[in-house]
Amino acid sequence: MSSRTTGQAVSEIRSIASSVRKEAKRVVGRLQRQKRVTGESSVNMDSLPLELLARIMGFLRWEDILNLRTCSRNLQAATNERSVWASILENGCGTTFPRPFYLPKSIQHCSTKDLERAIRGWGAGLNDHPTPHFEIFPLSEAYVQGNNPLSPLGPLPGGRFFLYATWEGDIWCHDSNPTSSDSESPTQLLFPTPVPESRLYEAHVAFDVLMPRSDSTLGEDSLIFPKEFNLIITRCYGHDLDRVNSIEVWHLEPLHGSEGELARFSATRLAVFREEPVVEIGNCAILGKYVAYTMDGDHLDSFSCFVIVDWTTTPPGSTVFPRVFVPDVRGKILVLLPGKRIAAMQTSFRIWDWGRDCPRSTFLSSVQQIARVTAAWKTTLERPFELHSVTPFLMHDSIRIVTPTSAGLFGVIIPLSRDDIPPLEPEMIRLVPGKHRLSGLPHCQGYGYRRGVFLGTPNIVLRYSWPEDTDEVLKWRSVLHLPPFRFTPQYFSFDEISNRVSLFDDRTT
Repeated sequence: MSSRTTGQAVSEIRSIASSVRKEAKRVVGRLQRQKRVTGESSVNMDSLPLELLARIMGFLRWEDILNLRTCSRNLQAATNERSVWASILENGCGTTFPRPFYLPKSIQHCSTKDLERAIRGWGAGLNDHPTPHFEIFPLSEAYVQGNNPLSPLGPLPGGRFFLYATWEGDIWCHDSNPTSSDSESPTQLLFPTPVPESRLYEAHVAFDVLMPRSDSTLGEDSLIFPKEFNLIITRCYGHDLDRVNSIEVWHLEPLHGSEGELARFSATRLAVFREEPVVEIGNCAILGKYVAYTMDGDHLDSFSCFVIVDWTTTPPGSTVFPRVFVPDVRGKILVLLPGKRIAAMQTSFRIWDWGRDCPRSTFLSSVQQIARVTAAWKTTLERPFELHSVTPFLMHDSIRIVTPTSAGLFGVIIPLSRDDIPPLEPEMIRLVPGKHRLSGLPHCQGYGYRRGVFLGTPNIVLRYSWPEDTDEVLKWRSVLHLPPFRFTPQYFSFDEISNRVSLFDDRTT
């Protein structure tokens, strides 16, 4: 991993140096012309045109911009240019700021203050470590009383919108921070059930935040949120031979209010197909044109498996389509990786090269003779994995996954695979010193790239770092204990950039 990361850094430095040299040539030429016209013998930085200052500042660190702001009025004016903060965000994509990096609005609607607040909010934990801001939101009684209870599915990317399912099979979206009158209600029916008049037994959701538009490259538009993205929903209705297994792929597009703020989402179903009643589907993942989901059944010789499907080629509503089988797996969490690899996490963290090693078939799952396949990489976790879902981050040419366990907080670094270079070996590291017991309440903990919150016994905020971080960042690794809460919320989301924890109380009190 180190050689590839170093090569990428050298390439980035050369690119920045080339841009700076071009800007320097323009500056020298302008200064020479100014000297001939005015007769001035010297010109300092303060006298440079505002546009030129802003372009040069775009190559600096955000901390340097704040220092320059205090030097003079001209420099202060340049630091308030929107292009400065937009350039800092774009130049630091994947090296300073992880992808995805969530903004409160789409970038074309973000003002200078919006961009600066997001960047400074991300960096605040490096020095200040403020206690997160907690907010409690009662869910509307219309969706929690009677025979229509809720099942939490987790937040949409960004942490502001929270998904929950009803026993009728519908999936609703709750806005924890409605911003304008454009949104008439904080709740929205986003994904109606595909099987009316059936009782929902289980539902799972996963989002494609790394590869929203292409199955071959990691798109730059995954840097900014909210952008359009796809997601997979698995819904299991009924039991035994009356079971209905539905797999759906949806496209979410943000709808904006009159001032560009995110109001709600528009959902379009792209694909729907099914598995046989003799199996039970569960957790899922999506990346580009591929989806994956776990599958259990008596015909699988008492061991679980998961399957990988190209959702763009499945016939609507059909159970007959090509599948890739990864057997002998009891993974609680699935993450599809670039390069046709997949990770599964529970009592161990394993990665398969499914494009190379795993069997394919167009036969129904119930008639498969599934042979076990050895994982390409495996590490045993000290205790079982304790989350319902994870967010993969793209940083320094690798995928990063924060992994809480009963024995502490770990991080897995998975180098990206390339066509011409074999992937380097993944690595597991301890992110926070000490064996903090992060288990028991999987729905009451959330982790960003460098900060996380766990509500349990005790309630704690964790700050952590990664191997490439500077010594300054390494120093602020710590654990902050919080006072106990009066109740245990069922619904929880943590937004790392705003340092905001949303607690949803289904008792509406």
